[in-house]
Amino acid sequence: MSFFKKSIYQQIKIFYLPLTALLLTIFILSSNLYISQKVVLLLAIALLVFIHWDVRDGGMLSKIIYSRGGTFNQRNHLTVISAFFLTTVILAATNSFHNPLVILYCIPIVLSSLRMGSRMSIVYGFLLSIGLGIHYYLMWLVNGIVYSDAYLYTIMFVALAAATSLIANRLRRSAVDLSALYETGRALNSLLNAKEIMALILNIIMLDVQPDVAAIFLLDKKYQVLKIKAHRGFKGDISAWEEPLGRGLIGGSAERLSPILVSNSNRRTQLRKSPDLKSLIAVPIKVGDDLKGVLVVGKRNKHAFSFENVRFLEALSSQAAISLQNAGLYRRTQKWASLDGLTGIYNFRYFSERLEIEWNRAVRYEKPLSLIMIDADLFKNVNDTYGHLSGDKVLRDLSELLQQHIRETDVLSRYGGEEFTIILPETHYQDAYNVAEKLRQAVADNTFKTADAGIDIKLTISLGIANYPSTAFSRDDLIHQVDQTLYQAKKRRNTLASPLDDACDISIPSEVTE
Repeated sequence: MSFFKKSIYQQIKIFYLPLTALLLTIFILSSNLYISQKVVLLLAIALLVFIHWDVRDGGMLSKIIYSRGGTFNQRNHLTVISAFFLTTVILAATNSFHNPLVILYCIPIVLSSLRMGSRMSIVYGFLLSIGLGIHYYLMWLVNGIVYSDAYLYTIMFVALAAATSLIANRLRRSAVDLSALYETGRALNSLLNAKEIMALILNIIMLDVQPDVAAIFLLDKKYQVLKIKAHRGFKGDISAWEEPLGRGLIGGSAERLSPILVSNSNRRTQLRKSPDLKSLIAVPIKVGDDLKGVLVVGKRNKHAFSFENVRFLEALSSQAAISLQNAGLYRRTQKWASLDGLTGIYNFRYFSERLEIEWNRAVRYEKPLSLIMIDADLFKNVNDTYGHLSGDKVLRDLSELLQQHIRETDVLSRYGGEEFTIILPETHYQDAYNVAEKLRQAVADNTFKTADAGIDIKLTISLGIANYPSTAFSRDDLIHQVDQTLYQAKKRRNTLASPLDDACDISIPSEVTE
């Protein structure tokens, strides 16, 4: 595993003990001691580091204890106690309890914090202070010697234990946050769907920050409002929740492009849909100065969040912003690849893919499926008479007219040239026939214009229709029938044909007629 894949806590956990030993070594070398004392102390420090240094499985001593069947907590306690014992032996052997070398206890204090956490570190520091206090008191009773610095040592070790524990806790918190960010980044790299991205972000927040509620608002640039797109923990239907830019907690964070931490909300900062939340954080989702949305979390108790939570959410929102931007680019790229360059409606490629999807759905759920194919009658005359620019304009206007007269669920595509197709999911034969007739009449009643002079052009269309299961029993039959019925309709122009018409000589599969 590379250096950057390890957390800060793991790195410092490995190097904290040797670094402390290095500082003590410098202190010993610069102190006024005999060379023999310095050598003994330096060897002792080296031994402490060697047997306790966290190398993968906790150092040599931890491995020995583990090989004897010791539990995780037993390994930690024995390792720390042995460090205190060895330090005490060293100080006693060199008669160093009465001089500044007593700070050698820094090594086991630091070790206890890293291994046992804040509570046990303070307990060990307190016990050490009591032990030193008893030692100095006995020395006073026996020898009548008062060590004026004794109380300083006891205070120093308790303070060191508390400070080291605080640092260790923050490092552990940073380890969790960085691990979450790293895993989130890996997961986001494989997602190109905005809903999946937002769901993942909220799941990470609920696990790491543990708020009562969390939500993601995305910016609607057209109306300059923030609309809720994903949420956790809210009660009731909040799907229509919107926040204007510059107003309230969410709008204010978006306008300033900076996070806002509220420890005790009031009427100005509370959330409209959940006014009982007292602690709130709003963080803008942005790429540079380009606002994408706002991430908001809340808890019902006061002072529930810290600045570490804000920093974590900022880092998470940055990852979310980039992923949402990539998802948007991917969606637009996919859309452009599926659209016809002239008319702006779907192209033949998309038609083929969508028909396959709708066919499989119709067969699986036993739903009807209709297909209409349209051809502009004598369209070559438009190009020859008024030019291709006018012909292109008429095709665009025709596609817009067709789109206006079908449902949102229907799929209009340009099949090629002046031919169009319409997929009508869950539409029975007679309903599709009525739609086709309505389209034919709408085009016949419409007047098209040329590109330059605005000359009126009258146009008609021919339409073919096929339906599953009324006329076709396979996808290939559906396409073949609609193509053949269109061919029959084009012979007469401005007409509609179907396989069920007596005038159409089109075979219908036996599965349908039986």
